[in-house]
Amino acid sequence: LQQIVWSIMKESVIENVSLKDSFKEFLESAEVQEVMQSATSSFEPTARAIGEAVFGRRDQGITESFARTMRVQILMKDRRWLVLVPSANKTADGHLEILPGLEAMEFPLEFKAAEPSPLTEEPAAATAAATDPDAATQSEKIESAPEQ
Repeated sequence: LQQIVWSIMKESVIENVSLKDSFKEFLESAEVQEVMQSATSSFEPTARAIGEAVFGRRDQGITESFARTMRVQILMKDRRWLVLVPSANKTADGHLEILPGLEAMEFPLEFKAAEPSPLTEEPAAATAAATDPDAATQSEKIESAPEQ
């Protein structure tokens, strides 16, 4: 039955040249293009807000949850760690005894991305520093100037 359904779908939809031409003509019509433009312009602010909520903003840095996800899922960090817990267990020579963990636990440190990394230069500052050696000190003076 599955093979029959697949064969019908393949012949009637996937390999149907006249259906593809009709669909292409419909999508390229002025009316559809106008509706798509309207939908795009109204959805863009929503999509941007969702992206900023999930990933963060350029001027504020990435969100804490995205930083945590990046470390664990993409960079494969925080998979194994040592946790030092004070106890009376010492070896005969006075050194601490290291035991394997027997239960799962959350990573003990929080990495917060509240502001952009100090190692990341702003594009304008990097360009200015490359062309003018005094630009870096000038930008530092501007950043450290008291607000009025």
